[in-house]
Amino acid sequence: MLFNSCFLKSIISDTVLSYLNNNEGLSDLYCLSFSEFNKHRNKIAKTTSILLMDVDQSSLDNLIYQGWNLHRGEPFICRIIVCDEQQFPVLMRKLDSWFRLGCIVLPANISWVVPQRLREADALACAWETSAAANYVARCNLKGHYVELGTFWGKSCFNSYHELRHWLRGRFYAFDSFLGLSRPMERETIATGGDFSEGAYCANQQSFLAIADILGIPKDQLKVVSGFYNDTLNGTSPHLYELEDESVSVCFIDCDLYEPTKLVLDFVTPLLEPGALIYFDDWRLCRASRQFGERAAALDWLERNNNFELVEFHRDIWQHQWFIFQKNDA
Repeated sequence: MLFNSCFLKSIISDTVLSYLNNNEGLSDLYCLSFSEFNKHRNKIAKTTSILLMDVDQSSLDNLIYQGWNLHRGEPFICRIIVCDEQQFPVLMRKLDSWFRLGCIVLPANISWVVPQRLREADALACAWETSAAANYVARCNLKGHYVELGTFWGKSCFNSYHELRHWLRGRFYAFDSFLGLSRPMERETIATGGDFSEGAYCANQQSFLAIADILGIPKDQLKVVSGFYNDTLNGTSPHLYELEDESVSVCFIDCDLYEPTKLVLDFVTPLLEPGALIYFDDWRLCRASRQFGERAAALDWLERNNNFELVEFHRDIWQHQWFIFQKNDA
């Protein structure tokens, strides 16, 4: 189904259109409402890109509670371009079955991922007008790597890149399974009302890299490590990833669960420079338990390393927490 350029430009930003043109994403394009999608998908060829328009609430509820029934033998969608700004982050959470089949999911406007003002901000604007973390990094002369562990589809990683790129001189590392969560403890699932379940929060590496490409993030500044941490971090020397001792200035942890958080903290132990920032996305989820969840893993880590200190720094909402990392013998 062909569309004239004026129509496409009215709903897709220039940066996303350019990416699609360069990747043959406009050669066979269907424009559907969310409710029409299931009805028409058997007519769609394998090379198709879908413009997913307005997301009506009844169809969204159906997706949330039942999911889309997918079978590997049926026709396959290569790309879904979501044209509903309000529902874009919701769909990125709910399209895990499509992510697992390799479908690339993109926003119609890249500003839904990183606002244009931040993408164009200079060093001073990033330091003084974006976040407490960026202000701290700038004012405390941190120059090392940024390491994010648990990236999902990349929103936090890409915003952090734009906030910190003028000040950090190292790489931006993204570690994720790209297959969703590993198996949680039963108590972690119960304490989050079922939100933390095996395979939840799945977004594929193809979508992550496509969004990074559209944002224009230089490939030599972004290093993506794909796989469960038991395979990529456990017993692995950080030098394999060109990470040296005390070379990490910002460590962003969004692992949700106790076991992967424990693996992550043991991996980054030699990498954190004194005064580095360390962030836990789910510090108070899992009811701020001492037995399970991110916080429990961090407190156990501190017990194993009694010369370490986490100085409470900043939080935007109740579940998150930033800390300043210190070694008492430093």
